[in-house]
Amino acid sequence: MPTPRTHTWPADPETRGLWSALAALVIFLFPADIYAAVRNMSAPGSGTDLYFTTVIPLAGSGQPVQGRGFKIGVSPLTLVASVENTGIPPNCLTTCVSAAYDLFHTEASQDGRMVAYSGRRDCRDNSCGRLLLSATTVAGLPQSVSAGGFGRMSRNGRYLRTYQRTAISTLSGLETVDLGAGTTTRIVFAGTAASAPNGRVVANDGSFAMADGAKLRLFRLDREAEGTPTHTRRFVANAVINAAGDLVAYQVCCSPSELRIFRPNTGTDDVLLTGEGIYKDPAISEDGTTVAYLAAARPGGSGPDGQFQLHFLSTADGVPIPVTSFEQGIEQFTLSDDGRVAWFLTGSGGLYRATLRTQQIEQVLASVSSRITVSDLAVPGSAFWVLGSGLSSDVRFKIAGFEAPLITRKGATSILVQAPWDLPTGPASVEMILDSPFAPPPSRVEVRSYAASFATSAIHDNWRGGASPSDPAFPGELVHFYMTGLGPVDPPMKTGQPAPASPFSRVTTPLQCKNAEVVYAGLAPGSLGFYQVGLRIPADATSSLLVECSGTSISVSVRPRLLRATAPPIRQ
Repeated sequence: MPTPRTHTWPADPETRGLWSALAALVIFLFPADIYAAVRNMSAPGSGTDLYFTTVIPLAGSGQPVQGRGFKIGVSPLTLVASVENTGIPPNCLTTCVSAAYDLFHTEASQDGRMVAYSGRRDCRDNSCGRLLLSATTVAGLPQSVSAGGFGRMSRNGRYLRTYQRTAISTLSGLETVDLGAGTTTRIVFAGTAASAPNGRVVANDGSFAMADGAKLRLFRLDREAEGTPTHTRRFVANAVINAAGDLVAYQVCCSPSELRIFRPNTGTDDVLLTGEGIYKDPAISEDGTTVAYLAAARPGGSGPDGQFQLHFLSTADGVPIPVTSFEQGIEQFTLSDDGRVAWFLTGSGGLYRATLRTQQIEQVLASVSSRITVSDLAVPGSAFWVLGSGLSSDVRFKIAGFEAPLITRKGATSILVQAPWDLPTGPASVEMILDSPFAPPPSRVEVRSYAASFATSAIHDNWRGGASPSDPAFPGELVHFYMTGLGPVDPPMKTGQPAPASPFSRVTTPLQCKNAEVVYAGLAPGSLGFYQVGLRIPADATSSLLVECSGTSISVSVRPRLLRATAPPIRQ
């Protein structure tokens, strides 16, 4: 009888690589339902207030997941824009989620008097499809102005630039609304241009900066400017502009990564910053003297661990000055119009305000977390994943009201928890508990008493590593697996209690496997939420062996039998 391996998951060096592979697989399988905590941020004027939108409802509000606009700063957190769900339109001919006006962007004038709210609906009358139904409303005028398309406003509140998309990237209907005169000018344009989500893109004279593949585009009031730079075989992104419209900062990807400055009046296009790192999301002050941006070490290069951190520099000397060094990095930021203050959201969901020149940083909200999504199934006692973004270090989870202990975490996007042993079978809610004014709605999971699943590939008998085509298992070798979902054990365990090494806690429901003998099946000693299974490879196995166990299967690389004489002795 083999002795189950005693270890602490996943700190054991021999299993750390397997844990990383498992985490990568889970993130690949469940990316679509991860919602960004904050969609955009805008800090007009001196940056005393921050405007932002989020799909996460306020705690206790009972509201659905839907984009709303908020403001925080001098005054406490305030809801400033929200259009509630009105139900599915009766005339909609295709599937619609709702007729709600889902706000995804807010932008205030420099004096804070006017605010442009952009959003979209799933359906309107018989028209369905979010790409065609964006709209912008400008509040703060004697009479509110509404315009079709995604709108961006100038710092002085004079001009609103709007555009629609007819496909994922193709633009249609580029318009300039003069909010003072009440006139609209349309520019005929066909391209794939996109405006930067962070920073100002409309100057006080109505000039509008956009990126279009390898080309920087600059639109004046009634025409497209000539002489803008093109970077062959490279990509331009996130173009921002100063108040006067005579300075455009933008990024170029990727070898090397660059921040550049274009001066339309002279036609000069200069490198502002380049090097071994990755530089992105520039924002420029109204006078053009300060550019803030996110920077990270290039993968495999020297420097920090690859997390993006906030930096700024003066366009006069180009000397980078770091602002943050958060372990989970910076998700996004915005720069005040005067260039003195930056607001930013960390990878763990914290919202902060920084005074750039003095390097003073103040936390404003402990967490602005995203909607969570979970694996489809949970089995009492077993590990399962909770995914999201901005998952802070103090987050907790409850399943059907039972506390679910945290096993480990991968950054701020995925957390492995143990399903409590006392869970009843059937549908259950998964709630996130954290110190935040926002409360992500619960996710749903199906609890089953048994659902076998392999968590790792085969591991050699002597634990030297995984059985692979380059290092296959031998016929007759005992190989190990970690699994989940094997149900009750004897002796029984308490939730949150690591499995003992003595006595072993074995499964009470026999694991039935084809093409392999089950030598041991029970909780992995020292671990939480995982079972350890020992299977003996048949003596006549060749090449790739498909092992099927209680409704789940896995392939094991096996060395051809003719080399059996070189096999090491089987450990008993």
